[in-house]
Amino acid sequence: MTLKYRLESLNIYFKFALLVAGAALFFVLFPFLHRYGTVLYILFAFFLLLFGVLFRFVAGRKTFRITLWLWASGSLIYLVIAFFLILKGVQPLPYLRMGRPEMILYYVSYPLRVLGIFFSGLIFSSITSPIEFLRWGEKGLKIALAYRAFEYSMNAFEENRVALLIQGAWPDFTGRGRKLGLVFKAVQSAPLLVATTFRNLILWFPWAWICYNSLRKNIAGRKEK
Repeated sequence: MTLKYRLESLNIYFKFALLVAGAALFFVLFPFLHRYGTVLYILFAFFLLLFGVLFRFVAGRKTFRITLWLWASGSLIYLVIAFFLILKGVQPLPYLRMGRPEMILYYVSYPLRVLGIFFSGLIFSSITSPIEFLRWGEKGLKIALAYRAFEYSMNAFEENRVALLIQGAWPDFTGRGRKLGLVFKAVQSAPLLVATTFRNLILWFPWAWICYNSLRKNIAGRKEK
């Protein structure tokens, strides 16, 4: 029995708990960690590694590598912006005054928090099916629609990436070449990839809305009987 199969067989509430725990750990609690010393930073790094290993086994090697390269491409742009924000002394939090070392740590750690949230959300999407939400009635149907939109966006993103790869507009990270040059090419092509994915989502939503209304009427008809 594989790890992915065991996670897929979990109750939907346990899966939600895993998602919420990841979001809380990597986003909500982190701004306060610097008050409590280096121990919590070590725990943060440990859980980031743990979620990364889980995602690697659940999603597979190829998806894991693509996720890391996409994250690295976006982080490169962010770090350039963060460099100038640190030079100007821009405080990242309106309710907390930070010194220069704390500010550097906070800005530099932001991509790691985003990566942790990516891992949490992608693990959840890999082990959960939209059908699991239908047991909650009409509310579950709405959640299933939103969740299916997320699934479609991920599939469209991958299809667009492959299309750009065939056209030579997206770097092939599995081939040979300078890794830094591949990252810069990914950064250059990322806006086109994201824009195409959003276009496909906009085109998909009318058909999804028709299916949603059809299912809702079907559920309402069963309740009346």
